[in-house]
Amino acid sequence: MTLQLRYAAHSEIGLVRKNNQDSGYASPRLLVIADGMGGAAAGDLASAVAVQQLRRADRGPDAEPVHGEDMLELLAGALHNANEKIADLVADDHLLEGMGTTVSAAMFDGSQLGVVHIGDSRAYLQRDDEIIRLTHDHSWVQSLVDDGKLTAEEAAYHPHRSLLLKVLNGQPQADPDTALVDVQAGDRLLLCSDGLCGLVEDAELLAALTGSADLQDVLDVLIDAAHREGGLDNITIILADVEEAEPLPPADPDATVARTTAEADGPEDPAGAEQPPTSPAAGPPADDARIVGAATARTVPVVPPRDEGEPTIRRDRAELTAPADPVDPVDPPAAEVDEEQIRYAPRLRPRGRGVLRAFLVFVLIGALLGGGLGAGYAWSRTQYFVGPAYENVAIHRGLAQNVLGISLSNVHEIQEIRLADLPRDYRNRVIRTIPAHSIDEARTTVTELKSVADRCIAQRKAREEALRNPPPGSPEPGQPAEPGTPGTPSDPTASTQPPAPPETTDPTQPANPTNPATVDPNEDC
Repeated sequence: MTLQLRYAAHSEIGLVRKNNQDSGYASPRLLVIADGMGGAAAGDLASAVAVQQLRRADRGPDAEPVHGEDMLELLAGALHNANEKIADLVADDHLLEGMGTTVSAAMFDGSQLGVVHIGDSRAYLQRDDEIIRLTHDHSWVQSLVDDGKLTAEEAAYHPHRSLLLKVLNGQPQADPDTALVDVQAGDRLLLCSDGLCGLVEDAELLAALTGSADLQDVLDVLIDAAHREGGLDNITIILADVEEAEPLPPADPDATVARTTAEADGPEDPAGAEQPPTSPAAGPPADDARIVGAATARTVPVVPPRDEGEPTIRRDRAELTAPADPVDPVDPPAAEVDEEQIRYAPRLRPRGRGVLRAFLVFVLIGALLGGGLGAGYAWSRTQYFVGPAYENVAIHRGLAQNVLGISLSNVHEIQEIRLADLPRDYRNRVIRTIPAHSIDEARTTVTELKSVADRCIAQRKAREEALRNPPPGSPEPGQPAEPGTPGTPSDPTASTQPPAPPETTDPTQPANPTNPATVDPNEDC
């Protein structure tokens, strides 16, 4: 059974932003979403570059389709070309430094999808009453969810949810995730920028996808949902239904002759039809394809190679394009070669010297950083400190600092010592944390704190007992003592010597839990 895609696409600014930095491309063979970033640094240009390069991987309705792993290789090569193009543009104009784009793309071969993804745009597959996310966000909050430090619900409202760990920005660390996905008739695909999936929950997306058989109706529902959540970002959506393909009618020789004649006369431009502008290197879109968003208005400049002195890794393409023999002066000269087309021609992943060198540099830097971070992490695992854990005292392992909101320690042992049972100075010192260079040193500190807490508890109990059972002859609380009571001024047995002044300590110095004698344990007990 042969399958086909029927699609609908939409892109808009949203309710808050001043320009649209998203781009999209849709045809029966290829679906692409690119969410540009960089603001004044031309995020719209970056997304247009991604669409430009991926469009070249769409071989059109008459070309032999690629299948399986070849789809992934072709799309990954197109993304590499887009990354190289962004690097060339930045090298040519440093005002573009900082621009980048996410990409989610799916190529269809009639039975499978080849999916490539980088960033936090998303691709979903809806089958029956289930929605399946085909991509995994390359964001910082998603890494916290993966590590179990955040729930998916917390990540949706995290203040740093837009911080991305990997995008297409001209840097070498831009390898995409790839996957092959089997599809069947009745499946529905959704590709979208985070102007939709960053605001609308998956459950609501599923309700919209299953709410109507008409793609335009579903598109309208999804746009309304993004608007209800504030429309805070550009909104770009591509929907596609997987359907059984109708059998082709038998070939009609007369129709073939008529079509050939029409093509020779040139394509007909319907009145009022809007044709999106294209860059010189991209060529027009396929007849059955649609471009939306920034790529319809942003012209991608042609730039020279960054390193003229080094043979280009695309030299084999140039050799294929050049004539094999000298040009015969009698014959007309060969057509001029489009260098831009050669440099960014669709191809599989490059394996040239430049890529290898960048890979080796990346591995070396990664090894050095990884070694340093590994050594630092190993050292931190030997450090301990005493600090609070909920309402108790605990021994923590690691360092008592946070980096970007991430704690560098974990609770090692929670003690049966309540903070409320410690004198104020001891309690404050525990809250500020008490360092220890080993677990034994930490346990010694905890033992001393336990002794101080026990004395406080005993003193409180003694005071409570005295209030409940006062000694005979003691005045009622709040009443003056009777004359002659021992210890009163009229008591002849009372000592006439003035009481010795209490020992004073420097109130500016904090308590030292490792030396209980330096602080009065009765304080705040």
